Amino acid sequence: MNITASGRNYTGGYVAASVAAQGSAVGAIIGGANEVLMYNCYFSTSITGQSDAIGEHNFRDGEGLSNEEMQSTQFVATLNQGLVTPVWNSDYAVPINNGFPILIWQYSDVETCDAPTNPNAVVNGTSATLSWSGGDNASYYVVEYGVLGGETHSENTSNHQLTLHNLQSTNYFWRVKSVCSFGESNFVNGNNITVGIDDYNGFNFKVYPNPTSNIVNVECEIGNGVSGDVTIQLYDIYGKLLGVNVVGANDYSPIPQATAQIDLSRYAKGVYFIKAVANGHVMGVRKVVKQ
Repeated sequence: MNITASGRNYTGGYVAASVAAQGSAVGAIIGGANEVLMYNCYFSTSITGQSDAIGEHNFRDGEGLSNEEMQSTQFVATLNQGLVTPVWNSDYAVPINNGFPILIWQYSDVETCDAPTNPNAVVNGTSATLSWSGGDNASYYVVEYGVLGGETHSENTSNHQLTLHNLQSTNYFWRVKSVCSFGESNFVNGNNITVGIDDYNGFNFKVYPNPTSNIVNVECEIGNGVSGDVTIQLYDIYGKLLGVNVVGANDYSPIPQATAQIDLSRYAKGVYFIKAVANGHVMGVRKVVKQ
């Protein structure tokens, strides 16, 4: 709080706790006082149950706010106003103070929320078991997954693995993060998983060079009843569709081929996926690394 009395000055603050007392001199911050100057003093009107900061004889009162106002980043800035070195910070994503501002030292005294390590996936029919290690101080884990280019789903688990059932025959991305009592880690990406897709006989699907710094070549040798155009789709590791290239077969070659070039030069370094679709079926998925 910032209360001026007898020539003394104290740091700003707030009250977010139930306040009750006997008599008429009941305030959210002070019961009663004469000629008290109160600056940067705030209180939750709903939690304290009070409408005034000082019960009686207030010269300058504090300010009552809603919980939403006190849990905002703007309120943190208000508390730090005028301080050369800020002392207040917003609560953690997983709150330790019900979302109300905390003192900066409360950040430095807690452990780091360790991220999971060694993500792995095992496919069995239409199910996939995702597993990981590490993140031992986590309260639970959040797993996000989805079809490449489709909707992202999220599930929570307190275990080091999660089994997904009744999956479509296609390619999925997935990632996992730790959630601790005092915060959360970054997501860790698992390898994309392929469910129910076997490269069709006679469909030889190649991408090269791999890794690459810019151009990647795609070759699809077509046979065994596969006809028509081949759709080449490029995805990032999160399943976002980045581009589509529809190519026809070169019938003059000994083996009909569909070929394309994909330019990765404008994309960031990392892992991407190329999917080939023909005759309404996913013919295969290949991982390519942009250096």
